[in-house]
Amino acid sequence: GMYYLALVKESFNQEVDCLTSNPWREENLTRFFYLLRTGEDKRKWVLKDYHFDDPYPDNFDEERLRELERKAWCLVNQTYQRKGWLSKTRGLVTENLKYDNDIDWGDDDSE
Repeated sequence: GMYYLALVKESFNQEVDCLTSNPWREENLTRFFYLLRTGEDKRKWVLKDYHFDDPYPDNFDEERLRELERKAWCLVNQTYQRKGWLSKTRGLVTENLKYDNDIDWGDDDSE
């Protein structure tokens, strides 16, 4: 039991640390979304390994995560373009990219 608790705590801390830099960079997002998705897989694995029922079998909202990911990448691409930084995947971000200017970055949809 203590091994799994330590594993979960470490994974959570890694996920949280990914987004502490300002501004966010490509590697921050790549790592964050990878850890978030694998964390869900590990959670299910631990429950199955200990023969516990999963109280939230279908609560991982992949669609909502994809939307967050799209918005986060949009923000990072805008930052790279504004600062003239090189993108690891696309080189210098200078093209006029289409962004969703209607994104309300303060809206958390929790209402």
